Amino acid sequence: MEWPPEKDKPEIQRARIEELAKGVYPNGLVRFDPSWIGGKTIKLRIDDPDSGKMVAGPSAEYESSEISDMSDIQVKQMLQSLPGKASGIS
Repeated sequence: MEWPPEKDKPEIQRARIEELAKGVYPNGLVRFDPSWIGGKTIKLRIDDPDSGKMVAGPSAEYESSEISDMSDIQVKQMLQSLPGKASGIS
């Protein structure tokens, strides 16, 4: 997946995480910690869109530049390692 030169921007990395999460949690909904929205730190969880309950997470706190330095495989591994239901939502 190719990302633009401004790849360190948090909004770019949030979009990337949402896209990659579809492969790990096909029916999951990525929720970013609202206290970090607008900042450079990213913290997330995966919710079941029907019940609104968290099924995986929360993640550690990452600087957006840390995420941009990760390969797509590493981001997927991070998503799979979230506490909770690692196999995704059926």
